[in-house]
Amino acid sequence: MEKDSNYRRLESLKNLYENYIPADNLDDIYKLTKQIQPIPEIKLNDMFRFNNLIFDLDDTLYSKTEQLGDDYSFEDIDNINIPIEEIDYLKDLSEKNNMYIVTKGDETLQRRKIEVLGLEDIFTKENIHIVPLKEDKKEIFKEITKDTPGIKTYIIGDRIDSEIQYGNEMGLETIRIMKGKYSEMTPQIPEQEPNYEIFEIINLDYILYNNNFFDEDLA
Repeated sequence: MEKDSNYRRLESLKNLYENYIPADNLDDIYKLTKQIQPIPEIKLNDMFRFNNLIFDLDDTLYSKTEQLGDDYSFEDIDNINIPIEEIDYLKDLSEKNNMYIVTKGDETLQRRKIEVLGLEDIFTKENIHIVPLKEDKKEIFKEITKDTPGIKTYIIGDRIDSEIQYGNEMGLETIRIMKGKYSEMTPQIPEQEPNYEIFEIINLDYILYNNNFFDEDLA
């Protein structure tokens, strides 16, 4: 009977995980057993620390197309925002990963966006990179991966002809955010095909916390 109960518990945890309940809700409750033998307590958040997460800014961390468009002033930037639940999610990610912003554009405008959005509280100053040309992003990616050997790196952005392509050319994991004016762009070369596509930042859980832990324990 106890063995059946343990198996049902594992099945229940597996079902919760497969429905992508965020790992931070599970941290305090999981001590798994298998065949009535104790298994050390597993904290899911600790299993996924120290990824490099490299984000684009516009139409990735906030909706530029919707909130600013292409023709905007410095004053217009004061009206941009990120939903509070996404800010909280990014803060949680920053506790478990190395977080970077790599964005192209005018430095004054991009810095102001980062300030207004409250991203300075999440991304450290040295991990924010603003470049004048989209091609320069690849050089930043190279610097980051060189400085963090052995750490898995994800490139997250909306442009398949920019950060997604450069990430693929380097053999990194690429995640396309399907929002903004570039969401309809179709790949023209194999390097523009992302590894993953998501619609919102919070959908990253589907990728970052996807593993075979429960499947192995139920085998």
